[in-house]
Amino acid sequence: MDFLVKKMNIGKAAKLSNLTIKTVRYYANIGLVKPEQNISSGYREYTDEEVAKLKFIGKARKFDFSIDECKELLSLYEDKNRTSKEVKKITIEKISQIDSKLNDLKDLRNELSFLASNCHGDDKPNCPILDALSKKWKKFDGFVHSIGFAPADQLEGDFLEVTNREGFKIAHDISS
Repeated sequence: MDFLVKKMNIGKAAKLSNLTIKTVRYYANIGLVKPEQNISSGYREYTDEEVAKLKFIGKARKFDFSIDECKELLSLYEDKNRTSKEVKKITIEKISQIDSKLNDLKDLRNELSFLASNCHGDDKPNCPILDALSKKWKKFDGFVHSIGFAPADQLEGDFLEVTNREGFKIAHDISS
């Protein structure tokens, strides 16, 4: 007995998978899903199996997996002889990437907090935030490398000069 496979258009597949039509079309164009082409209409037709894959990809993308990682995960999902250690390895690598991004965001937050706390926010034009944004530096890691006292002409590297609320000038080292 032949089973009749239910087929649907891209709009219905997008709705069922909680993705946009544009995203579903893109995933089909790059081969993540392979809808059949209707010979008479020329339109792509999606099955429940394609929709399940679209949902899988959508969830993986929400976990910040790249398209290539989604391809790999989808391949493992479809391989019934896979080992879970392969999937865990990819996931552990993703966690490491997320931790790195979190550290970068923490550094960015600390630097912005430093700049905001040193901005008077008054009617005068002096603004360390704009000064920092206009500086051209090769690498900026967001932290003061050293704290000390030295005449300005003896400082080496790139410094951002700010005046704190008490009127003291602070040289903030922004060199790599």
